[in-house]
Amino acid sequence: MAEKKKAVCFALGGHIANQNATFHRLREVLPEYDFYGGIDGFKCFETMKVQDLRNNSIDPNFAGSVFGAGRDSLTTKTGKIDKKKVPGVIEFFRRGKFDIAFGSGGDDHGMQMKVLEGILNERSAEIGREVRVFVPNKTMDNDLGGKDGVTDFTNGFHTAVSVGVRELKDHFAGAWTSNSPYLIGVFGRDADWTGAAVSYFGNADRFIHGELRDNEKPHSLKRIKDLIVESQNQNERRYGRRFAMVIVAEGTRIRGIKHVDSDLKDAHGHDKLNPEVLVVALKKSLKERYGIKTQTLGITYEMRNSPPTREDINYAHLSAEAIAKAVREGKTGLESVFKIRNGRVYADVAPIEEVSQKRLVRDYAGKPLINPVTMKVTEEMGRYYQPLFGKREPLASWLPSKPRIISLR
Repeated sequence: MAEKKKAVCFALGGHIANQNATFHRLREVLPEYDFYGGIDGFKCFETMKVQDLRNNSIDPNFAGSVFGAGRDSLTTKTGKIDKKKVPGVIEFFRRGKFDIAFGSGGDDHGMQMKVLEGILNERSAEIGREVRVFVPNKTMDNDLGGKDGVTDFTNGFHTAVSVGVRELKDHFAGAWTSNSPYLIGVFGRDADWTGAAVSYFGNADRFIHGELRDNEKPHSLKRIKDLIVESQNQNERRYGRRFAMVIVAEGTRIRGIKHVDSDLKDAHGHDKLNPEVLVVALKKSLKERYGIKTQTLGITYEMRNSPPTREDINYAHLSAEAIAKAVREGKTGLESVFKIRNGRVYADVAPIEEVSQKRLVRDYAGKPLINPVTMKVTEEMGRYYQPLFGKREPLASWLPSKPRIISLR
């Protein structure tokens, strides 16, 4: 009996809800391979430790990765290959006798898998075999695909948005009861996809968007105050209470408010952001300057740690199956993509270097998804992602009836 080929999986960067579901499905559709997981991402090139995945040790409903995730990089902050790490890579693949590598990563770590592919190709003689490389796309930020929109969305996005919408729906109760605005900080370093989708499908009044260009002025605190008051006035006329629901993008800039910790950086040189700190600082500034009382909330790690939605598990399966097809066709250097066509979702593959390019909301080829003047998400968002989330529920269905007020004076 011929010895089975061996596959190693890496969970790279921040984890997402359907990561385990993706690896679980890869193992199911590629039974000719024995599967192993690199412990804590590329850190395994130092520890030489892998997790045996040949049994049923991958729970598809458990968020993240059963063999850990890591943000370790094979390049320096200048983008050059870190030569000190190359020997560990060679030794890892030589000892493990792996024939294929699957790495779940976003834009930064998708490109790290491309770097890994280059090292493995160049040093295949030392490893003793050729190793093929594939990337199941991953990022709840949804910011892959480049300006050409190679992919319409990513693994993890559906769960992140669904969790955000569910949280918003619940917190309308607090906003209604306290008769006050809520400021909700959400994940989204560079791109507005998650915040905009949560805003639209969660019936938020405003979205303090990010994606501000380097030469673009930060948002004005007065403008934010005016939009909050305008939303309160509109909701009072429509629903009878002066609430407002305002989403604040993690990566936005507001004049006079600092929430970036430049002393803390990740392996790729990114500043540490904190959406909870941002909305608390905004709350304080609105109170001190304009006397507006607000409540704050951060919707952050819930988006990563919640069990994957049924839909996200399906996308994980589609992604794995598209990659498995490419494996059987003898290909390499490919990443999974999703296409929305005629109201349906299809999975395919494309070169890693194309998929792993940053895609912003402003790169969307259709009508604008965000109105930067009103800070409202447009109906185009609903049309674009209706195949993923269905039609938006009307806010009135989430709220009590408009109260009939009787004065006792």
